[in-house]
Amino acid sequence: TGRRRVQLKSLRLLVAVADTVVDGLVRWKKVNRKKKLNRFRQIENCNYVLELSRKMGLTVVNIGAFDIVDANQKLILGLLWQYMRYHTLRILASLYKIEGRDADEDDILAWGNAKVAHAGRAKTQITSFRDPSLASSAFLLDLLDAMSPGLVKRRLLVLPADTDEARTGNARYLISSAQKMGCFVFVLPEDICEVNHKMIMIFVASLMLHDQQQKAKGVAAGEGGEPRPWRRTARRRRSPP
Repeated sequence: TGRRRVQLKSLRLLVAVADTVVDGLVRWKKVNRKKKLNRFRQIENCNYVLELSRKMGLTVVNIGAFDIVDANQKLILGLLWQYMRYHTLRILASLYKIEGRDADEDDILAWGNAKVAHAGRAKTQITSFRDPSLASSAFLLDLLDAMSPGLVKRRLLVLPADTDEARTGNARYLISSAQKMGCFVFVLPEDICEVNHKMIMIFVASLMLHDQQQKAKGVAAGEGGEPRPWRRTARRRRSPP
């Protein structure tokens, strides 16, 4: 897409992201770190990025070193999204387990719906992160307000959001409110309005992470923990072929 310029001439940024996501993963002696690198050295860095990605279990079958050097924005953003997803779910899993396993995307969806329903806004619940109603930001704003009552000023919203201008305004207000609450925000207004399910999932996961971190701080301070009022619906077992 043209709205995000990805300038990674030396590729050090991707290596730094990998090292941030998994501390100590990068062996910096293997990275060409000069300010100006020829194409051969850039390709070496790219191959190392892909090697690190494979170690993390990411999907890199459709991307090669030349794609990164030549700034293929779609493939680079896809790789960065995988880093964000891996990082968010990894931290989320470190906070708690659900029935002996790590939290996943279905758990994130179930958490969001339960949180909104518990706050008396069940009408805005969603069926998935592809739900068209997400374009209005109504569910996500209700989720923020459920996490921090009074944070969302409803007089500033335009609902129903029947126009592009209204949807964009709501999305911008959503992002600024989440930042005000102290959440890490990777999503853009366009991602919300266009229902980019990958970025919205990351956004809701960040909210869930923030919520769990705040509860952990409360427990550490002796305030007691809040029970989890949610549980995802069990998946149906598929019949063997």
